[in-house]
Amino acid sequence: MIKAPILSAISLARRWGRRPPHLRALHDTLYEFNAYKPLKAGRPPALLLGGLDAWIDLLGQQSLATSSTAAVMSSLQARKPLLRPGRPLGRVPTMASANSSLEIRKRRLREFTPLNSKELSEWMEKSKVEEIDTSTYTEEDSLTEEPEETGPEPSTPFVHTYEAFLRRFPEPHDVQQSMTHADPRPPLAATPNYAAHMSVAPSRPPPALPRPSYSGVSDGRQIQPHLHRQNSASRTALYAPSSRLDRLKIPRTGLTNFGVTCYMNSTIQCLSATIPLSRFFIDNRFRYYVQKNWKGSQGVMPGLYANLTRSLWKNDVEVIMPTSFRNFCGRLNREWAIDRQQDAKEFFDFVVDCLHEDLNINWQRTPLRPLTFSEEMQRERMPMTKVSRIEWDRYCHREESFISSLFAGQHASRLRCTTCRQTSTTYEAFYSISVEIPPTGAGDIYQCLRSYCQEEMLSGDEVWKCPHCKCKRMATKQIIITRAPQILVVHFKRFSASKTQSARKIHTPIEFPLHGLRMDDFVIAHPSPPPPEPGMPPTTGATIPPFTYDAFAVLRHLGSSMGSGHYISLVRDAERQCWRKFDDDRATDFNPRELRPRERLQNEQAYIVFYERVPAK
Repeated sequence: MIKAPILSAISLARRWGRRPPHLRALHDTLYEFNAYKPLKAGRPPALLLGGLDAWIDLLGQQSLATSSTAAVMSSLQARKPLLRPGRPLGRVPTMASANSSLEIRKRRLREFTPLNSKELSEWMEKSKVEEIDTSTYTEEDSLTEEPEETGPEPSTPFVHTYEAFLRRFPEPHDVQQSMTHADPRPPLAATPNYAAHMSVAPSRPPPALPRPSYSGVSDGRQIQPHLHRQNSASRTALYAPSSRLDRLKIPRTGLTNFGVTCYMNSTIQCLSATIPLSRFFIDNRFRYYVQKNWKGSQGVMPGLYANLTRSLWKNDVEVIMPTSFRNFCGRLNREWAIDRQQDAKEFFDFVVDCLHEDLNINWQRTPLRPLTFSEEMQRERMPMTKVSRIEWDRYCHREESFISSLFAGQHASRLRCTTCRQTSTTYEAFYSISVEIPPTGAGDIYQCLRSYCQEEMLSGDEVWKCPHCKCKRMATKQIIITRAPQILVVHFKRFSASKTQSARKIHTPIEFPLHGLRMDDFVIAHPSPPPPEPGMPPTTGATIPPFTYDAFAVLRHLGSSMGSGHYISLVRDAERQCWRKFDDDRATDFNPRELRPRERLQNEQAYIVFYERVPAK
């Protein structure tokens, strides 16, 4: 039966033509924000050009079923046909994403209630009022000593870094100021897979005077006119290449707990300790990539997050109140506004996903055509290393941001029928890995990763309907990591629940290395690529071993249940050669080697570990 919203969509299709924005919004709403009954990845809603008239012209009157909407359909049929007899129907490409199921799961962390124009204006103005001027970062306590002159940086196979992203999507230079659209970026040949044309706005007025002191992000400051983007072609660079801004130390500023917001504070401190991410927001580069993407926050979240990050890294007070940031998170999802303990892992997913959407330069691209069954079977016969590259390009077709360049990896989920032995593989992007931990005794991260990648049997309610056998069969499932992220986030699943019991916490201590986590046994190695041609960017290192990581942050959960307890974060300050414990508004330094056994980082409280990929030593 055709629902009323679909009929409205059909009328919109007739009114707005081939690419109606309202109909596209309805399609994305049904497919990506349907929290009650997610649609299958292979069966997204289709947009029928010409509405019911075109359907009848193609298949005849008998193709429609009579229902309570017959009167409405009759009125539509009475109108003049949109398509002449014999005219071929246009096809609208349907959604195809290697990450479709993950998209549905992640975007449930935000409620689909877009900001109206008034709300958008008010939040943008608040973001401008609270903006922090980074040119005032001169406090000696926040800076390292001037380094000695060194030669050029050694070459490295890793290109998923802050500098690599900016080389691929550089800042526009020598562009005339104009209110018209311009393409300030290099030719497409120099930037593969990039087709977004960015509009350039006039230069920003001089920043407001730096405040001498403040007690929170919400302090009043001089209001500046809102601009969607900036252009630095005619203004002094924010910092010179040898600026001391590159040598900021991890700040000691804490965050006020609003009652039960330790889950938010601990997550923010871990993200703040992610140096490439913080630099991206501190040095103002993020503004060139902010999108008016309604799937995110229409560009509000990056500004508020930048203000919060800059306030922390200014390091001129002991504690700040992230009032605006928390209020806006509550606007996007009421759960974050409720005075109730929440899950830090879900809040991490929420923040990273929203920032990605607001910085996603490819979000407006037309969805790719889904693969046919024969095409899927053809790919099952191809090497996994080759297919994973193809599927990664398909994912990046509509999902590419600085956030994904840091956090996004890729894994393959392979199902194998135990009867016919045929396989079906789905490639998905991931921003974190959630691993099972032993219910008792002790364990280590390698044991958890082996369990994560181990082949398991699906039976009972989890039997698979094999597309070859055409019936339900027992099958095996295996996760294979096919692409290593620059920032690896490992989540220990400490809370388990059943249909009859509430979530209970698993107190098993997990051992994990702070230096030299080797992921080579868990990431499928790709063949070494040939050297790049002159003038072409180097081949990505996300698929080239070795895959070695160092920990820089640990998020802990103290307590016995998810609804109670307390979250704290422990982050590494490499410049000061120590670690720092953030317990809301309190910050203390420590050396992991000097801790007593019960206080070690690798204990029963470790919940999330943040790793950064490093060259093998």
